[in-house]
Amino acid sequence: MSSRAEADAANTQVSALPAHKAHGVGADIFGAARLALAKLVQPALNAADLTWYLDAGTLLGAYRSGEQIAHDDDFDIAAYVPDFQNDDLEAIRRKIAATLPAPYETRVVTSYARKVEVFDSRSKTFLLPPAYQGADFHVVTVDVQIMTDAAGGVRYLHDMLDHVRVPKHAIAPTGEIMLDGHMFSCPHAVVRFLEAQYGYIGSDAHFDTRTKLYVKN
Repeated sequence: MSSRAEADAANTQVSALPAHKAHGVGADIFGAARLALAKLVQPALNAADLTWYLDAGTLLGAYRSGEQIAHDDDFDIAAYVPDFQNDDLEAIRRKIAATLPAPYETRVVTSYARKVEVFDSRSKTFLLPPAYQGADFHVVTVDVQIMTDAAGGVRYLHDMLDHVRVPKHAIAPTGEIMLDGHMFSCPHAVVRFLEAQYGYIGSDAHFDTRTKLYVKN
């Protein structure tokens, strides 16, 4: 391939990656390590008696193909806490941390979101986009994002998802979904849940900056 053709191919690859995603940190590289960590987090969440389920891009990948999306940069889990209090985050973190072997660690995030990050402390970090207030992120991370009751439905406690409202009936009772050969909890109505967050959930989509939803190409 000529140098010009290689450059064109590289530009095509870059433009195909969502603008908020970093290069070189996708599930095509780190997916197996994230899955292994998620399998350790799963029983801890069950023991904590939480309503939890795959979320965001991880759930979308499970629904579309049963696999993690190649460019996804983490493993997404959500916990539905109807009457959330700030102290709940630390309680959830402690319950997860108590079951984890080294070198896995946990930390609470309260800046751009309310969540617990479970990560491999040996894995490299990268900076998130400016909207994330200078936060860094480990390439092997399981995010446990909090959702709670709000006017109009269930909301994410996350600055970038504050516009999303998921119908409560789409969450519980949770079901199961296969991801990379392993069963995880999923929302009761997967399609309705994903459409509330993303809009159109087909792979032939682009992001509408006005509505903050994906629409069919």
